[in-house]
Amino acid sequence: YTSGTTGEPKGVMVEHRNVIRLVKQTNYVTLDEETRILQTGNMVFDASTFEIWGPLLNGGQLYLTKNKQILDVVNLKELIERYH
Repeated sequence: YTSGTTGEPKGVMVEHRNVIRLVKQTNYVTLDEETRILQTGNMVFDASTFEIWGPLLNGGQLYLTKNKQILDVVNLKELIERYH
């Protein structure tokens, strides 16, 4: 769902081709088998589409962790250092 410009929630359909266009053969970021992304966005936020499918559709790795680890700066630093 999105609020768009009205401020009222409304459903928006995202087709497979929209996701593919976002993360395959991009000219704004390199996504390949070396890509590692730590998912930090909430699943309901549209940026999670990039976080999830960017690495997975390009042979990379997606890292999942508990929300409390992301919100704790010391834990977050340790995660980033551990998984590069």
